[in-house]
Amino acid sequence: MNDANMGFNKYCGPAALSILTGKNTDICADVIARINGKYKVTGVLVTDLIRAGNYLGLDFNQLNVYGGRSLFFSATQLVSRPGKYLVIVPNHYIVLEVRDRTIHLCDNHTKTPIDLNSSARLHQKVEKVYEVKERIMPPEPTLVSSEFSASFALG
Repeated sequence: MNDANMGFNKYCGPAALSILTGKNTDICADVIARINGKYKVTGVLVTDLIRAGNYLGLDFNQLNVYGGRSLFFSATQLVSRPGKYLVIVPNHYIVLEVRDRTIHLCDNHTKTPIDLNSSARLHQKVEKVYEVKERIMPPEPTLVSSEFSASFALG
C-alpha cells in the first residue's frame, strides 16, 4: 500500500486511487473528472471511482458478505485473505491492506498506512468492500523505425 500522494485535491475518492496506484491525487481526480464530466471532483460515485480505477490499471471484485457490518467485523473476516481492499463506509472511501495477518488502513486523513487498531473508524458501518488487484498491463509498443525507402530500377 502506498502513502496518499496528496496534491491539491484532498478528497477521499482521489486519495483512495492514489493509495492504490501511487499516483498523485490530482492525476486521479483528473481521470475521475474525465469519466463523470465534472470539473471539480469532490464527492465521487462508486461506479465512477471503479471506472477510473480500471483506467489506471486496477480490477475490483465486490465481496458481498461484508455490507451492513462494522469495519472491525469486516476487517477481522479479511485477516486471512492477504490483499488490498477498497472499503466504503458512509460518505467515505478507505483502503485496507492485509499482509502477514495484520491489517493496515489508509485514507485522505491518515495519509500513511496505520494499524487498523489505531483507527477511530472501527465501529462505522461498512456499505461495500471490493478486493483490488493490479492488472498486469502489456508493455507499451515501441516504434522501431518510421523510415521507409523504396527504389525502382528502370530498364
